[in-house]
Amino acid sequence: MAYLNRLNADWVRAARRLSPVVLMELLAQSGAEYTAYLHTLDPWAPAAFAVAWAGETESLNWFHIARDYTEKWHHQQQIRAAVGQTTPLLAPRFFRPFIATMLRGLPHAYRAVAAPEGTVVQVRLEIERDGGWQLVKTAAAWQLRQTVPGATSAAEVVLPPEVAWRLFTKGMSPAEARPLVRVSGNEVLAEAALRLVAVMA
Repeated sequence: MAYLNRLNADWVRAARRLSPVVLMELLAQSGAEYTAYLHTLDPWAPAAFAVAWAGETESLNWFHIARDYTEKWHHQQQIRAAVGQTTPLLAPRFFRPFIATMLRGLPHAYRAVAAPEGTVVQVRLEIERDGGWQLVKTAAAWQLRQTVPGATSAAEVVLPPEVAWRLFTKGMSPAEARPLVRVSGNEVLAEAALRLVAVMA
């Protein structure tokens, strides 16, 4: 983490010498070139970097690319938060792939949470009346799945989108988020979801 922080700090210092116009031109050019490169990758081939926050030591390219999307999304959202313009990125076409990727880290976040086999924890966003995701305890580990209608859950946590993105990117602590989310059922099981960190940290 110290290495990554140092790399980021180096870029921040260097970029201070560039004008906003130059920065935007660099982003536009590099973005197009990077997107073209991503199209050359086999989605099902091993990625160069694993998605460690999901507990993986080897990931497929599609997950690595999705993780990169979450990085770009949340850094842009941080800039938007500074100027009070977060609404555009919360549109479903942008937000759904972001949050769906991040929640793939939930089984890893629950790895030390004990529960009987078959226990279900429901996780959903306020904007969704139905659907969402369910964590299911199996004999080996917790597994994430799309909500199965009629499944009885031992706990449920409902998060506002504005809380979810900040919480999972370390912009808000679990303690700060707790009064802003709705929890029902087994609070210990539900609140474990608030400890998900889906960024390199």
